Amino acid sequence: MALVPPTSRPRAGSGVLSGALSTVQLVSGNGVVVTAAGDVMTYTPVTFNPSAGATATCTVALSPDNVTYSTLGVVTEPVGVTFDGTIHLITVQVPAGWFLRMTVVNAVLGVTTFC
Repeated sequence: MALVPPTSRPRAGSGVLSGALSTVQLVSGNGVVVTAAGDVMTYTPVTFNPSAGATATCTVALSPDNVTYSTLGVVTEPVGVTFDGTIHLITVQVPAGWFLRMTVVNAVLGVTTFC
């Protein structure tokens, strides 16, 4: 498998010519620098488990300094609309050296793959 970046902007994944892509396990509410080598796309499976009377959510935010976060969006699965165990693949472009934070309620973060 060969990866070719869509632009000339340096990306961490642009050097991957074979083998598995890199991964990181996010912890809900904690920011992490995915990589400082270049901008990356991240792919995180999130399992939503809305309980009786409570929705399931995943809030996605980015920060250049691990202090000031900007929320990009909130993915919500309301009660009674979905089955427990519904999985959404959340994709985020993360600038080199920036912090990615996902905060989940009634949901579970899977392993984040990036390239």
